[in-house]
Amino acid sequence: MELGGSHQNLKQQFEYKFNGKQENGFTGLTDFGGRYLDKHLGVWAQVDPKSERFFNLSTYLGLGSNPLKFIDPTGEEIILWYSKGTDNSGTKFLYEKGKISQKTAIALNYILNTKEGFNYFSQFAKKGQKIAGVVFNKDGKHSNISLNIVDYTFSEDLAQGYSSTLQIDGSLGFRIKNNDEIDFTLNLHSVGQTKEGLVETIAHEIGVHGYKSNELIESYKKGGLKNLHTKVNSLPSELQDHRALKEKNLNHPGFKSYNKIQNQLNEKYKNKFNTVFEYESKKYQEKY
Repeated sequence: MELGGSHQNLKQQFEYKFNGKQENGFTGLTDFGGRYLDKHLGVWAQVDPKSERFFNLSTYLGLGSNPLKFIDPTGEEIILWYSKGTDNSGTKFLYEKGKISQKTAIALNYILNTKEGFNYFSQFAKKGQKIAGVVFNKDGKHSNISLNIVDYTFSEDLAQGYSSTLQIDGSLGFRIKNNDEIDFTLNLHSVGQTKEGLVETIAHEIGVHGYKSNELIESYKKGGLKNLHTKVNSLPSELQDHRALKEKNLNHPGFKSYNKIQNQLNEKYKNKFNTVFEYESKKYQEKY
């Protein structure tokens, strides 16, 4: 479900198969977060990233060779995804995990250097994780839930089957996975934006719409999917969020957060982003 988007929804094309995990379209390996599994051979393709904690076990073991006794959670966190095109048919986005473009990294760094921006992303971060040059020193309160940051770095004419979905600057949403767990995705179409524009897009998504993330997660933790659906229906709509932006309504939590990010950026970077924020404000004045 989309919490909001700058223009329209951007559909995710991830493939979740064995155990509800994502399958890499290039290798056929299944992504369990910390490493990849060859489900046909039943072996891991990499050593356990936490193997130094278990010096008495093989680095290629999983679950201590005792899956009836142990589980191995994915250890969710902020996950970066980089997409620079589609497959030959133009009907499926191709992704590379663990990276984003330099432009997006710079824009994220600006946002993470504001208190309001850092607070949003730190909810999902793991202790020691480094994103866009910023290190998180402790586990966030929702570090067991993923926030995917997906960076689309190609123009819409390269995506034959999805040209309309790339006519946006960004979107933020959540989904319910096969195992009834939830995660969040921040989509960014970086190729058509300046660094300054991308900063405003991120501020828009995590501010104007992202204020709902914590409420949704807390309702899910307390009452599962039923409680989550009830909460979704009780929260302001995307249209209401955008009207608050148009009216500059500081009683609306989304605009209040967005306004804080803008003010903190201006204070820290000497009004470097004033022009782009004012330009976007005028767009919403005309549209809504």
